[in-house]
Amino acid sequence: MSYVVAGPVFATPQAFDELAGQIRSGKRYALHLSEQRALFAELHALLPANDPVRQEVYQRLSCASRWQDDAAQGLTVVQAWVAASEQPDQQSQYLQCQTELYHLLGEARKADESALAALKVAREGKDPYVLAQALLTTADLHSFRGEYALSLQQLFEASALFSALGYRYWQGYCIEYIATTYRRMGDYQQAIAYLEQAERDYVPSADQFRIAFLMHEKAYSLAELKRFAQARALFEASRVIYQQLKEPLWVQYTNVNLTWMLYETGHFQQALALGLQTDKQLQAASEGSAVNTTIYRALLKLYLGQTQHALGQPETALKSFADSEALMKLDHSARHLVLLYQARAAVYQQLGLYQQALEDVQQVLQLRTRLTQAAQQQQADLLRYQFDTERQQVQSDQLKRERNLSQQQVEALQQAQRWQYAALGTLVLCFALLVWLLVNQAKRNRRLHHLAMTDELTQVANRRRILQLAESLRLQAEQNHSALAVCLLDIDHFKQVNDRYGHDSGDWVLQQVAQSCQQLLRKEDGLGRTGGEEFLLLFPDTGLADAVATADRLRLAVQALQFGMIDADLQVRVSMGLAMLLPGESLTSLISRADKALYQAKANGRNQVCVAE
Repeated sequence: MSYVVAGPVFATPQAFDELAGQIRSGKRYALHLSEQRALFAELHALLPANDPVRQEVYQRLSCASRWQDDAAQGLTVVQAWVAASEQPDQQSQYLQCQTELYHLLGEARKADESALAALKVAREGKDPYVLAQALLTTADLHSFRGEYALSLQQLFEASALFSALGYRYWQGYCIEYIATTYRRMGDYQQAIAYLEQAERDYVPSADQFRIAFLMHEKAYSLAELKRFAQARALFEASRVIYQQLKEPLWVQYTNVNLTWMLYETGHFQQALALGLQTDKQLQAASEGSAVNTTIYRALLKLYLGQTQHALGQPETALKSFADSEALMKLDHSARHLVLLYQARAAVYQQLGLYQQALEDVQQVLQLRTRLTQAAQQQQADLLRYQFDTERQQVQSDQLKRERNLSQQQVEALQQAQRWQYAALGTLVLCFALLVWLLVNQAKRNRRLHHLAMTDELTQVANRRRILQLAESLRLQAEQNHSALAVCLLDIDHFKQVNDRYGHDSGDWVLQQVAQSCQQLLRKEDGLGRTGGEEFLLLFPDTGLADAVATADRLRLAVQALQFGMIDADLQVRVSMGLAMLLPGESLTSLISRADKALYQAKANGRNQVCVAE
């Protein structure tokens, strides 16, 4: 590709360096490809003759835009540049350019590998700008993969580097990416807070594209918070801006989300009309183009399927869901597949295709389990990162205080009073910092304690917690001479559920039983899972008659549960053994008597409540 070169009078090192610096910092940027090429043509015109160093700088800065029209040819050239690079900073920038070319060619896996390689090489270099750009790229990659803690670490690191360089334009992008990552984590309030910070502090009013993008992102979070009217208004406002900027692809992306909003607010005919129109436009945009519209097309097919189901077109909905599933699997989007399988299971159930519905429900359970485990790990990693960051900050502050103290000791020879005031201020700062750390540590400990005392599957108390509560209530009843009833609940023939329908369906049954019981209990009552399909219930200040009545209500509530998503004929029953605390009786003895009563209920034919003698 060639550029028009201006007269040689302008080709000076100083002029070139100034414009190159403005491009790096974001003070001069271009949104459209034509604008980018015009900007780099201007930079090329300032390139001094026979200056290989600046020629190489120009080559790195213009790399990605230079090969937009022929990514395959560009990839061949850039790979040669990567191999020939001797400096880590140069090689990292070429690897980042290679990453973008792989994306244009739709080779996502190679793009990811290239981005990770660019970051690894950048950490060996000396240019903080190159490292920060590599961190931005890999952070977005990790965020999309669901590796949120790592993404946030890299974004905070990139933001600090851009801040140190004074590059507010790129620092604003970091804030926007942080908001996107929090949204993907499900922390929508935090996402909105970062978006508002970016809008307030980093995005100029003249940058209409980024303003529209911020509207777009904020609308996502509002929609997830079920504030659909506000979300729809923001999507429509951003669409107006994209139309004014002549950004047809972003108009189509926004129409995908407006289809979603119309469906969520019950405007099904409008949603269907807009969705079908947008589907044709996205299909045309993806044909013969390097633009990757896969995830938006996948989501649009999902929303179309939901709308068609709502309009009484289940067969058409299944076709849309099949198209959506094929596209989602290309991007390995577990979060979106959960929504898809939930929606499709409802259609299968309506059509009486219970086996297919069960398979989708099982996939939902598996994906949710995987996402829950990943989210817990990400939260733990994020807490660890925050703790380590705070600890490093404390150590850094301590070093600063020590240096300040040394300086103050020198100055104390001349100004003793000033030294005393400074020392006192330092002590107050240390105390305040210590209190702050203790409060944060206490919060973390409470959070970890809750996790340690909760059954992961059913989200009720685990065995350790319910037994601790039982002993506490026993002592309280003994001291106050009040009544205490304990009840053991066991799901009848639960092994048959696991054997016939699988452990995922068994887990779903356990969750529904626990939730049903929890909803009927008083605030002061206790419920915990003691193992397998057995639960322990505690009824403080409850006489025998009331305890039996409560236990029977729980039994009937479980009996009324419907499991049509698994098998319309599946009925779940429970047997219960109840025992009242005797004067001076130990907890072990009390639970043992309840257990004997449970066995009596089983022996009497199950699905009943028996009281211990």
